[in-house]
Amino acid sequence: MTVFLATILGLSLGSFANVLIDRVPEGKSIRGRSRCDRCRRALRWWELVPVVSALLLRHRCPTCNAAIAFRNTFVELGAAAILLLVLLRHDSAVTLQGAIEAFGLLSLGVLAIIDLRRGIVPDQISLSAISVVFVIKALFLIPYSLFISELLIPIVIGAGWFAVQRWMSKGRWVGDGDIRVGALMGALFSPALLLLALASSYIIGGVIAAILLLTRRAERGSRIPLVPFLFLGSFVSVSFGDVILRWYGFDSPLLG
Repeated sequence: MTVFLATILGLSLGSFANVLIDRVPEGKSIRGRSRCDRCRRALRWWELVPVVSALLLRHRCPTCNAAIAFRNTFVELGAAAILLLVLLRHDSAVTLQGAIEAFGLLSLGVLAIIDLRRGIVPDQISLSAISVVFVIKALFLIPYSLFISELLIPIVIGAGWFAVQRWMSKGRWVGDGDIRVGALMGALFSPALLLLALASSYIIGGVIAAILLLTRRAERGSRIPLVPFLFLGSFVSVSFGDVILRWYGFDSPLLG
């Protein structure tokens, strides 16, 4: 039953994520009913059921036959997969730590898709996510004695890493939005897991960039969005961080 409810919740959160992805970059309100992008008809409730509606409608608007992006279904399924992964990692138990893991990954996933599509990282999402993670961890998950070492210092490291790069490159390598994503990763992870997430991000990014260059899908100097790689690196830390750290001899809690 827990797995079923997590799946339904994940699909619903994925549907909300699509609203954020479509509306926030354009400065639109996330309130109000969803509409067809072409004919602007307000969608009925049965057209908004995650995954199921898109399949029944064959990814087409029944009024104007405009295509419904397959990305929407992918995001909904991805959100459900994230919740299931986190739930299974915690032995099917619903915990506050698991909720923070899922929330952090979902937030990073939304920012990654927006960065990939639009080349921007909206502060409305990143700063809100940082605030939520910070408050919950400070109040319920981090002992007072570890507040600085396990929460404040990782945030400074995460944000500072990208702030230094921005300063050194005068904004050519990374932007202000990447600094906020670094702070979000710092709020989410303990110092050891943050370093693992950053290292994983750059390894994955380097491999993908090399493939793009070899296949001539990108050229030297081409802008490659960074946040998708930061999401993937964070996914590695959440999914396998404890195993990797123990393998290297670290005894670190998952999220501080």
